Amino acid sequence: MAESYGLVIGNLRYVPDIAVNVVIKQMYEGDDIAPGSKIKKGSKIDLILGLGLSDKTTLVPSLIGMTYKDASNTLLDLYLNTGAVNYDETVETKRDSVNAKVYRQSPGHSTINEVNLGYNVDIWLTIDESLLEAMQTQAEEEEESENETE
Repeated sequence: MAESYGLVIGNLRYVPDIAVNVVIKQMYEGDDIAPGSKIKKGSKIDLILGLGLSDKTTLVPSLIGMTYKDASNTLLDLYLNTGAVNYDETVETKRDSVNAKVYRQSPGHSTINEVNLGYNVDIWLTIDESLLEAMQTQAEEEEESENETE
């Protein structure tokens, strides 16, 4: 809905509330948005959502090999937030930053350890293809090892 008004969804934060996934509060640059306030198109707004009366959790997905946009959308789909975004020294221009892909994340992908909805996932991005290939191989090996211990 916010996108149809030209706004960008920033962080999602969940608070205990009887309502589930209902917007409790909207924030712009850390401040509450008063009813009727005008916000410039393209601005990023953060949403405070109702968590319901239980502590819901989700698994952390693998973001390795994704662009920032794809990683951010994947996290939002799982009710997680993009935390710190770190670009390595290979990313020098805006075009590089758009094409850069995730080579590291924290917390790492897990098929058994869950985090609370609204949790931040930090990502590191690069355009170095050899680094991306090495990290994708490592991530696949870690997932295989984790699956063997289940």
